[in-house]
Amino acid sequence: MGRPRSCRPPRMADGRVGGVPSLSPMSPATVDRGFNVLSIFVSRDRPFDRRAFERSRPASIGGDEGATLPISSAEDVVLAKLDRYQRGGEVSERQWTDVMGVLRATGSALELPYLHQGAVELGVADLLDRALDEVETDR
Repeated sequence: MGRPRSCRPPRMADGRVGGVPSLSPMSPATVDRGFNVLSIFVSRDRPFDRRAFERSRPASIGGDEGATLPISSAEDVVLAKLDRYQRGGEVSERQWTDVMGVLRATGSALELPYLHQGAVELGVADLLDRALDEVETDR
């Protein structure tokens, strides 16, 4: 059986094809151990989730004949991971490690105004500040 050439548009609960799917972009997060982790963020149908999907960029997987998947920006990965970390009681070492890995890997390439605005919107500004301080301390 051959691999699919591309992903089909998502089918919505009401039968429509297209629109904002129930899953937001799949997002690789480079962590300290030097490998990629694939995270799937379930959309909570918030403005943040819709904006993250709109900001995603298609990436081909599996070579020339592989599927394409929407990949989140580094900023949106950080925000989604911080949100998940907070909602989980701020105890997930995995979420925090992923956040730190993305921040270290992207450094000055991050859109800090967008990141700060999103953190305020999601209620994780204190966690973002803590993560950014920790990254600065490591440098």
